[in-house]
Amino acid sequence: NGDPEGEPTKAPTFIADDFGGAHAALAAMAALHHRDCRGEGQHVDVALLDAMWFQSSGFLTLAAMGIDLPRMGNEYRVAAPARVYRCRDGSITAGV
Repeated sequence: NGDPEGEPTKAPTFIADDFGGAHAALAAMAALHHRDCRGEGQHVDVALLDAMWFQSSGFLTLAAMGIDLPRMGNEYRVAAPARVYRCRDGSITAGV
């Protein structure tokens, strides 16, 4: 998101946790449905990396097509409030 020559840029959000949780909830609902239909239990295993690969497929496609996404810097509007602060010895990111 940041400019290589510019100020430090924070990560927009802990998106892997969000997507991993959504995938786990969907998998749990599918397992409960299977139990109700077949009377069998299921084992649910969700990896954050797998969720990220699934969610990022659109970005990977755009990158393969040579389409650059606009840089948003620290202006990510759907994430928890956070920003980069200058310190005496560098920079730090703090957020809610």
